[in-house]
Amino acid sequence: MDDSAASPSQRPPGNFTFLRLGWPDLCEEAAKAERNVIADPRTACFYARRALELAVHWLYDAERALRRPYKDDLSAMLFEPTFKSAVDKRIGTKMDLIRKQGNAAVHRPGPIAPNEAAAVVRELFHVLFWLARTYALKADQAPEASLTFNLDAIPRPLSSEQREQTREALRRKAVEHAARDEQLERARGDNEQLQAELTRLREEIVKAKAANEARPDAHDYDEEQTRDLYIDLLLKEAGWALEQPRDR
Repeated sequence: MDDSAASPSQRPPGNFTFLRLGWPDLCEEAAKAERNVIADPRTACFYARRALELAVHWLYDAERALRRPYKDDLSAMLFEPTFKSAVDKRIGTKMDLIRKQGNAAVHRPGPIAPNEAAAVVRELFHVLFWLARTYALKADQAPEASLTFNLDAIPRPLSSEQREQTREALRRKAVEHAARDEQLERARGDNEQLQAELTRLREEIVKAKAANEARPDAHDYDEEQTRDLYIDLLLKEAGWALEQPRDR
């Protein structure tokens, strides 16, 4: 596409700006995924997985009903029984889809199409909408009920040079993130002040979650699309050569 078709000032706001007040770190990582959907779809899937990982770690900190698994990786956390019980089943499926596509982006050879990356980022949008809607501590941290994913908000690519540089860095980034997360997790267990802050957060979350869940959730989480994406992914993992990604 023509990069000059729409200047940054003409494009609508990004899809994840609703996270800025309550979850600025999540907002930043999700925006990285969104920015790369067309510029570098593989990188978009990587950052979507990274944003999901940060969201899941936040949930384990904030939701006192959750018990961290012995193996503290994303797959183990998603399938830990207390997590599966606490998280809406629709959202759990979306989370696993993002995890799988993020892993495939780093390890699977072959191209990833922009519409595949857009589908993953759209699933991330639904996941983070649910998180913010469920756990917002203040009214201004909760997304508007009418908020929907806007494909037109996705930026256009800047240059082929940028695309090549980011692709080459993905494996290194994955290793760096894993090592940093492991160090942070060890430090968290030894930090008494942090543990006290988490205790206060969990007490606040209990009240906020009850109030938020008392309101009907009218958001369309597009379960049919998620099922289609998940089936496509399972077929690819089984070795089926799909002719082309479905238009969504």
